[in-house]
Order: sequence, then structure tokens, then C-alpha cells
Amino acid sequence: MLDKRTLEQLFRRNYSDMLHLARVLLACDGEAEDVVQDVFLRVANSDIPPKNDSYLLIAVRNACLNKIRQMQLHERVKNLLPIEDETDQQPIAALPCHRARRQSVDSRFAKLARCH
Repeated sequence: MLDKRTLEQLFRRNYSDMLHLARVLLACDGEAEDVVQDVFLRVANSDIPPKNDSYLLIAVRNACLNKIRQMQLHERVKNLLPIEDETDQQPIAALPCHRARRQSVDSRFAKLARCH
């Protein structure tokens, strides 16, 4: 487990960049904050500190991609199941956090691919 001082330094140096990346990829503040928190928890529980700050950004990117895949799979499974009530009829893309995501996520992934 990382010591408190090391973790605090990592947090202060990287939190805003990590949160910005997660917001860009997920287009939802709440989910972005959850992803960043999960990454920090994994780092905090690790015995080995990250070698550099870019590790944290890569971890956030991967966690966001996993989250998007999970939501897409959830949507596909939901479409296979019979709809039981009217609240289930609203697709993920129509929810407030996800309206812009479907339109912009492909272009943002393309930008990421060019950067890496």
C-alpha cells in the first residue's frame, strides 16, 4: 500500500488531467469522477507506485474504454430482453449523461489514436 504522502502528491499532480480525460471520453461528470476514483483506489492499494504520471492517464483511458464497452454490452443485452415497463424503453444514449457521447466518442478515440 502506498504511503499517504506519495498518494497525495500523485493526486495533486494528476487529478485534474485525469478527470478531464474521463469527462471527454465519457461525457458524464458523475461517471468520470467514479472512474478516476477507482483508478486512484487501485493505485493506493498497490505496493508499487506508478513509474510516471502518464501511467495514470493510460489507466483512466483504459477504465473509460472498459466502461463504454460495458454500457454498450448492457444496451445490447437490454435490447434482447422483453421490455417490462416504460422506464426501460429509454436507451442509454438518450440519458442526459450520454446524449453527446455517441456523437463525439468516435472522433475523440481517433484523436487519442493519433496521440499514441
